[in-house]
Amino acid sequence: PEGVRRLLESYLSGGIVVGRMSRNPLTQMKYFAVCCVTLACRYAIAGGLGEQEAFNFSDKCIARIDAMTDGGKIVEFLSREAQRLAAMVGESRSAAAYSPPVRKCMAYIARNLHDKITLTDLSGHTGLSPGYLSRLFRADTGESVHGYILGRKLEAAKSLVERGGKMGETAYALGFSSESHFIALFKKRFGV
Repeated sequence: PEGVRRLLESYLSGGIVVGRMSRNPLTQMKYFAVCCVTLACRYAIAGGLGEQEAFNFSDKCIARIDAMTDGGKIVEFLSREAQRLAAMVGESRSAAAYSPPVRKCMAYIARNLHDKITLTDLSGHTGLSPGYLSRLFRADTGESVHGYILGRKLEAAKSLVERGGKMGETAYALGFSSESHFIALFKKRFGV
């Protein structure tokens, strides 16, 4: 993140020069910002960030950019989010330290987040016994398989709710057993 900050300071001090995509200056800046987010996410994926995480990040940024009315604020937002994306890539690189079966589980969970995922599913996917996989997962990540799945689902739910998704629809989309159970878990995790 610090390297990205320095690079952006250097880049922005020279002025932003881009082709004309719109005659409206605000629309021009929004188009530029969307292009930046798109390219940054592609490079983040190449750097090791999970596709789902990168796409969620991109969706949130583009929705925020779309709602902005000040070109200067868009540049500030891009700078801040670029540093956050760099931190996300750094954190995902630490995931490379996990054993191959745990990384395989994490990828499976990310791809199947909207389904009910069980330890038995992951066991079949990795070819390891449920007990061994459970111990390996906890040793590598510091949390249980269930806790990890729940955490990923709640983060995805937060993103959906922030974009206007209804609690019941979100609970159903992410495979929670009931809306009330989902709301209780969401409130416990995020305080709202």
